[in-house]
Amino acid sequence: MLAELRGESGEEERMLFWEHIGNAAARRGRWKIVREAGSAWELYDMANDRTERHDLAAQEPGLVEELASRWQEWADSVGVVPWDTIRAAGR
Repeated sequence: MLAELRGESGEEERMLFWEHIGNAAARRGRWKIVREAGSAWELYDMANDRTERHDLAAQEPGLVEELASRWQEWADSVGVVPWDTIRAAGR
């Protein structure tokens, strides 16, 4: 993972995924999608916007859909429980 953070791996297709209390994100190369629980995905070009100020989701809907689909595949494979399910159970 350190090589990825330093930009040394050279593997554009390698992705990082995360989720915490319903908030979610995925990163592939320069692109990062994020969403707060219950909100739509946002897209950021981390090479040009490291502070995530310019959401590009409306300009790149296909990329958002692709990355969101990959996030969902990851979430299903590791057993991420949807936040609404946890809240409904009173946990």
